[in-house]
Formats: sequence, structure tokens, C-alpha cells
Amino acid sequence: MNIDIANGLLHDTEDREVRSQIDAEVCAIEALSVVSLLSQLTRGIPGCLKPTGFQAISKCSTSHPHVSCGKAQEAHVLLTQSRTALLACVQEVLNGIEQRHGSESSAGLRICT
Repeated sequence: MNIDIANGLLHDTEDREVRSQIDAEVCAIEALSVVSLLSQLTRGIPGCLKPTGFQAISKCSTSHPHVSCGKAQEAHVLLTQSRTALLACVQEVLNGIEQRHGSESSAGLRICT
């Protein structure tokens, strides 16, 4: 398991092309105007964390309410037997946001650096 120091992501592959694709998808999600935060979900203990998926916090009321913080929360997308790679998880998060929020999701895109 590798941690990309530049963006703090855990990756589930050594393949540089796949890692770049994950980073690009994360950047695309973070650039959406309806997204206030994208979190990588993990399990394990510090020093031995394993990535398990992603979840976005939205600024939009069409997302599911999150009782503890009052912010809207998109469904989390986890690794499963049929979704076995982080790239598939992050792609599903992006697709879900685009389906629920439509053109509003890309309005006011922020620039990823």
C-alpha cells in the first residue's frame, strides 16, 4: 500500500497509470461546486491503514442529511467483491454526484492544482 505524499491518498496499486487516473478522478470531484469535501475511507490502525472507499460531503440539499454535522452527505462507495479497486470507487462517487446534481454539479468548477 502506498501513500502519495503530494495529495495524501492511499493507493491500492503500484501501477502509475491507474494511480494517475485515481488522482484525476479525485481532482474532478473536488473541483465540483457542489462538493465541499471528499474523504478517503480507511480501516485499520495508524501505520497500517487500508483504503476502503470514498465519500463526498455536498453543499446541496438533494444529498442525504448527516445528523451529527448538519452537512449533506453523498452515499459512501466502498470496495466490495464486485468493486475491487479504488479507481472504481472514486468513479462511482463522481458518477453518483453527476446523476443526482446534473449540470449544477459542474457549475462554478474550481481549478485543481
